[in-house]
Amino acid sequence: MSGTPAPAPTPGNSVWTGVVTATIIFALALAASAWLAIPRADLCVAILPAPPGCRIVDRVPTAVAWASVVAVGWAAVAVSMLRVGRRSLGVVIAFNAALLAVAALGYRAVLYVA
Repeated sequence: MSGTPAPAPTPGNSVWTGVVTATIIFALALAASAWLAIPRADLCVAILPAPPGCRIVDRVPTAVAWASVVAVGWAAVAVSMLRVGRRSLGVVIAFNAALLAVAALGYRAVLYVA
């Protein structure tokens, strides 16, 4: 007994892996929304859904809204994993699956904006 306090418990490797995975999902969701929403072509084929980069008036605001939703989801997942995730690998997987589902919904919403 040297009199030094025991180190505080730190999140396990699965939690940090989960946070990194959530960050990658978040970054890919933002990149995909930007790829769909940012206009790159002046002439586009008249098909639905419009090809990525075609000028659609509502795509940019929809992409910004869904990017905000995914950002809030990422923050909630990261905080939740750091607080609760150290107890179970299943919790980490469930949180990342939920974030992936939200990101996929956002992508589809931007792709099929009416």
